[in-house]
Amino acid sequence: GADDEPAPPPVPEYEKLDDAEEEAARVRDKFEEAEALRHQRKQALAKVAREWRGDVESVVTRRVSELPVHTDLPRLVHAVTVTDLRADAPELSSSPSAGDAAAKKATSPRHPAIKPLKLPPSMREPLYVGSSRAAAEAATDKKAVAASVLALLGVLVGALDGAEARARLDDAYWQHVDKKGKGDLSKQLRALLDAGVLANTRALVLLGAMHQKVIFPPHYYVKNNIEYEYVGKDTAHDAEVPKYKDQPSHWRIYVYLTDKYVQVIHSRKVGNKGMDGIDARNQQFSFVWELSMKMNYDAIDAHA
Repeated sequence: GADDEPAPPPVPEYEKLDDAEEEAARVRDKFEEAEALRHQRKQALAKVAREWRGDVESVVTRRVSELPVHTDLPRLVHAVTVTDLRADAPELSSSPSAGDAAAKKATSPRHPAIKPLKLPPSMREPLYVGSSRAAAEAATDKKAVAASVLALLGVLVGALDGAEARARLDDAYWQHVDKKGKGDLSKQLRALLDAGVLANTRALVLLGAMHQKVIFPPHYYVKNNIEYEYVGKDTAHDAEVPKYKDQPSHWRIYVYLTDKYVQVIHSRKVGNKGMDGIDARNQQFSFVWELSMKMNYDAIDAHA
C-alpha cells in the first residue's frame, strides 16, 4: 500500500566485511587481554610457590595480634590433636570438653610425617583430641566451643609454660569469655589476648603456627606444582586450573611436643569429589598434602 515504508537498501558487502573485521579485532583484543591476565596470574602463582618457605616463616614470626588466631581458634579447635612425647612429660589433663568419648578411645596418632622421631614403645595418650562433636557444636552451642578452646589453651600453656601460667589462664579466661556463650567469641578471645594473659609464653608463640594464614603459601605451592593429570580446562575463564578443592572436615592440626622441639603439622585432604561433572567414582581422586614445621625451644623463647 501507499503507507508501506520502502525496504532499506541492502548493506554493501564491503561494509559487512568492515563490521566483521571490527568484531574480530574486538574478540582478538579480549583474547589477548585474557591471555595477558592468565600469564600474569601464572607468574604470580609461580613466584608465590617458589617463595613459600620464607612466606611461612614470616607469618609464624609475626606478632599474634597481627594474625587471625582469635578468629580461627573457635572453628579449628575440633581439628587439633596435642601429644606430649617428652621423656619427662608432666601428667596433665584437659577438661572433659576437650573431646568426646569416642575420640578419647581412639588410637594415639602416629603421624607418618614424623620420620626422624623415634616414638617410645608405649606412647602416651594425646593431651588433647578435638572431636567431631565440637565441630557440630560450633554452629549451635557456643558455650561448648568456648569450653573446648579453654581446654586446648590450658593443655598448651600447662605443657609449655607450667602450672602457674595455666592457673593465670584459668583465672582470666571467663573474665573475658562469656560462660553462657553469648556474644562474639572471636572478639572475646581477641580481648583475652590483648589483655596479655598469655604474654611471654611459649604457648602464645605456638598459636602463631595454628591458623589459616600459615597454610596459604604451601597451598599455592601445591596448586602450582600439581600433576598434569589433575589439571583441566576452565571454560568460563579459558584458563588451566587445578580441578580439585578442599574436602570438608579434612583439615587436621597435629602438635607434638618433643624434648628438642615442637612440631606442628597441618594436614589437608583435597580432591574433586562434589565438583560439577564428577559423578562416577572412577572419575574421583583425592590426595593429602601436609605442612610440617619444627620450632626448637630456643627459637620459641626468643619470640615469647
